[in-house]
Amino acid sequence: MYEKNIKEELYKYFPPEIKKAFTLIDDVLINSAEEIRFRINAPLVIYTNDRRVFLTKHGKLVYEPETAIKCLSEDIYDIYSSFTKHSAMVFSNQLKNAFLTIEGGYRIGISGTGIMHGSSIVGFKDISGINIRIPREVLGVSNKLLPFILNKGHVLNTLIISMPQMGKTTLIRDVARNLSGDKYCKKVCIVDERMEIAAVNEGIPGYNVGLYTDIINGISKGQGIQMAIRALSPDVVITDELGDAADTAAISECINCGVSFVTTAHAASIKQLTSRQNFKKMIEKKFFSRYALLGDSLGRATLEQVLDEDLNQLNCGAIALNGG
Repeated sequence: MYEKNIKEELYKYFPPEIKKAFTLIDDVLINSAEEIRFRINAPLVIYTNDRRVFLTKHGKLVYEPETAIKCLSEDIYDIYSSFTKHSAMVFSNQLKNAFLTIEGGYRIGISGTGIMHGSSIVGFKDISGINIRIPREVLGVSNKLLPFILNKGHVLNTLIISMPQMGKTTLIRDVARNLSGDKYCKKVCIVDERMEIAAVNEGIPGYNVGLYTDIINGISKGQGIQMAIRALSPDVVITDELGDAADTAAISECINCGVSFVTTAHAASIKQLTSRQNFKKMIEKKFFSRYALLGDSLGRATLEQVLDEDLNQLNCGAIALNGG
């Protein structure tokens, strides 16, 4: 595991003026960043947990957009080319979802005109914007969740639900670390389709995901789960952003093989989740023994509700997870 250095990991992708300004940013300020956004003919914006600031050419973060660096069309194109290593086709499997993941687990969102091959996006042209989402490692953030999802040492099938940027990926990363540590000694397999959970580089995880964790990268969740079950004999499979019918079929196979799973989904509530037919079927069939709903009533990564398979609430009130 490495200590994340946002400036060092990202500046190399930027054109000269932006690179120079970026390296001058105060370390404390940049380390609080959650998103960095580039838009054509618009100021460079950095979003933190509670504010929006703009970057000047002198590396200062200010509240007035008038003094900020303005991103030109060639800047956006240069950054996109750097992220795709000047060959979008290499990343076409990722770009079909309008983003790619680079070393360090950074998710790079793209806005622009899609280049289609049949019904699939294989790249972008006329790129209008780029968004860098910055991942976090918070050791111990899953400590207060574990008592709800463990029963006599057995991991209960768990779905973690929230709106974006409430800490789902950070939470499951730490669930893996905890379950695969010396206390529980579970054989964990992370199926990391978007390569964000473990941020593997040359086979080495960029985050602490546990001593006994295997990682399958860059493969669809459905295929990855099947590979894990057939080849790696996991006790627990962990994935992010559950979605389509193939995911459901793979998780059903997990259940039938006696393998536990912990996964996530985007939704504001259980009610909203059940409006999606795929999840409604999983809830009705009781695929999950636990539902954990994240929010921000006590700050980011608040455990608002824990529900059992019958959707009965198990916690007495909101629980702040940050800080362990």
